[in-house]
Amino acid sequence: MVEDAFAALTYENLNDIICCPGGAELKGKDFKGDIGKIVSWTEEMIRDGMEGLIHYTDGAPVGFVQYMPTDKAPMPIVGPGTCTLMCFHWKGDDDSKHLDMEYRSLEEALEISRVVYDGMAVLAWDHPIHFPVSMMDELGFNTVDTQDHLHLMWKPFDDDAVPPSLVDHTYDPMRSSSRLIIEQGYSNRCPYSISHAQSIKDMVLDIGDERIDHILHTIDTRDESIRYAVVPWNWDWLYIDGERIDTFSTSTREIKEMVLESLDQ
Repeated sequence: MVEDAFAALTYENLNDIICCPGGAELKGKDFKGDIGKIVSWTEEMIRDGMEGLIHYTDGAPVGFVQYMPTDKAPMPIVGPGTCTLMCFHWKGDDDSKHLDMEYRSLEEALEISRVVYDGMAVLAWDHPIHFPVSMMDELGFNTVDTQDHLHLMWKPFDDDAVPPSLVDHTYDPMRSSSRLIIEQGYSNRCPYSISHAQSIKDMVLDIGDERIDHILHTIDTRDESIRYAVVPWNWDWLYIDGERIDTFSTSTREIKEMVLESLDQ
């Protein structure tokens, strides 16, 4: 019989987060960059009040949930007395259970967090799998603001709780008439973001054109999440000469072609 259990996130078990080195999310995949920085980022967030759960099946870590006080969270959300859902993921042996198991983890986290906070905020996506709005709807969250595909959603724990809001700030990416500026945001919270940043670094080095300025911004802290708040918000973004690139649907090879074409103009 399969046995599922949840344990509170601590300094002692943070390496069981499935996106940390050796975790289930990384197995069989080729990640670039220093993935070990996820551990130090998590330690820093725990010091700032991040809590969460590690999901185990038969003793093996298969999932996690992270949340923390909104006024400390590296997200562009304002919400005194609330917490913000940082990240959640499940990676077990049966992909068909993915959303169901994440739902279960979130139910556990909501029950624990409601004892301390006025409510929970989340930046959900209009997407069937990644931070899905539909799942948050089922859990009782309501949309209070939108940015394109992104929904700021909110589940109050008290009747008089004040809904959260997004920060009133938008970062203006750099442009130049004489240089090709590749400006990129990334975060050490996520192996995919670390790997993507390294891929773009390698691409720029491979092109080897002195007319390129590759500018990297870490988005690891609350200050950085607000200072570099693009719309729609993400901690992983890319601009070429001031134009946003959809990094979820554009490969590094395609980005390289865009850069080479821009250099030829």
